[in-house]
Amino acid sequence: MSEIRNILIIDDSKVSRMMVKAIAKQHFPDAVVFEAGNGDETLKLEINQELTHIICDYNMPGMDGLTLCEELKKQHPSSYITLLTANVQAATRNKAEDSGIHFTKKPVTEERILSILSK
Repeated sequence: MSEIRNILIIDDSKVSRMMVKAIAKQHFPDAVVFEAGNGDETLKLEINQELTHIICDYNMPGMDGLTLCEELKKQHPSSYITLLTANVQAATRNKAEDSGIHFTKKPVTEERILSILSK
């Protein structure tokens, strides 16, 4: 698992971001990890490289994660985008999957994050 990854983590919970980042860096020490706490912060980031993975929460202040992921998909079409959320409503899952966005339910676990990052 030594392939370099460029990862964007978006979650209004700093603890969740820290957990995802720690798991990613433990297994992919050369990974470049970008972080943001909401949609507005994300869209202001200056990322000058293609992201391999985008992991985004759904419930955040302002723009919801699904709307943000749809926008990020336009900017980073080859990224593996995952909505990682406690919102497990079928409608949210279906809309994400119809948009080509993968859906994984919280809580953040090493197994779930490695499953995402191995794609």
